[in-house]
Amino acid sequence: MKNKENIILLVLIVFLTTLFGISTLSKFKASSLGKKNISVANFKIKLNESLSQTQSIDLQSTITPNDYSDDYLMPGTNGTITLVLDFSEVDVSTNYTINLGTINLPNNLNLYSDSTYTTEFTPIDSTYNIKESPIHTYSIYWKWQYKTDEESNINDNIYMNKNLSIPIIVKADQKIGGGN
Repeated sequence: MKNKENIILLVLIVFLTTLFGISTLSKFKASSLGKKNISVANFKIKLNESLSQTQSIDLQSTITPNDYSDDYLMPGTNGTITLVLDFSEVDVSTNYTINLGTINLPNNLNLYSDSTYTTEFTPIDSTYNIKESPIHTYSIYWKWQYKTDEESNINDNIYMNKNLSIPIIVKADQKIGGGN
């Protein structure tokens, strides 16, 4: 009878361990009681002097000198969107991506990575290391091609006299491993 009780007790212990041992609970505490000091690394990234890492850049404010108009957004104009990432209030190395949100632009308005308008823009993936300069500057170039075909004229007219903007999204994460 004693062996039977031991087996039942063992089965009960295994069952309870399995039942309560499956889940775990984790908690991060950023405050304390008493005289303990807790330090959390700063992670305040600024994009164009703002803590918002999602911004909409008005293209009219980025027009560069051209043969058509320096004041109005229209076919034939071009510009440069300057993005300044400031990591001066970041205490850890950081991986980041600069990407574009949903864009509603004329068919013949294109974005480029170079000032010669030859390389189409692709997302920028880079890393800030805490031992380097905290300021990272990038440029996105745009050009609204002047075309006279009927399809381009119809499409251009849809966007004339409207505010056109480019949504910029920066995603940043602490760099894990590999030192600073």
